[in-house]
Amino acid sequence: MCLRHKFGKIENRYQYCLKCGKSIPVKHEHIWVLTKEINYTYDINAIPLRMDNVYHCSICGEPKVVKIAGN
Repeated sequence: MCLRHKFGKIENRYQYCLKCGKSIPVKHEHIWVLTKEINYTYDINAIPLRMDNVYHCSICGEPKVVKIAGN
């Protein structure tokens, strides 16, 4: 155990001490980046019946799916 921790980069929502390996959970404001647009099943007029956007936080990598249109 260290007297003074020196925390490194964030990995899997935790920050680890570079000296002793102690981990602490990191709370942060997510910065969402659009990574994928998904269109599901088209109807006769070639209009998507459902559309989702997939976002990932650029800090921790947490995914988030946002329904844009459809059921």
